[in-house]
Amino acid sequence: MVHAELRKLFPEDSQGKILVPAQHEYMAQNFVDKIKTSLKSLFPTLSDPDAWALSWGGLKQTSFFDLLSNENKIMIGEILMKYSDKDRYDKLGSYCN
Repeated sequence: MVHAELRKLFPEDSQGKILVPAQHEYMAQNFVDKIKTSLKSLFPTLSDPDAWALSWGGLKQTSFFDLLSNENKIMIGEILMKYSDKDRYDKLGSYCN
């Protein structure tokens, strides 16, 4: 759903990455924080780092994801895998089809 809204507003490059202008970095941070807050209100036991990483899940193909440090990108990827891979031994959350 996030991708659909962003694609309405911004063009994509040849690899399908949504090209959000650099001045929208502030917008991205506020959007991620709102998602994080919503997740925390729905799932109070969810840790802050997990909620933050899950908030980036639908935004990894945007140009503003590229503005994050490599450390944060790796952390986000690891956390997303723990919540999305139903066959992981250390899976977190409930898998949905």
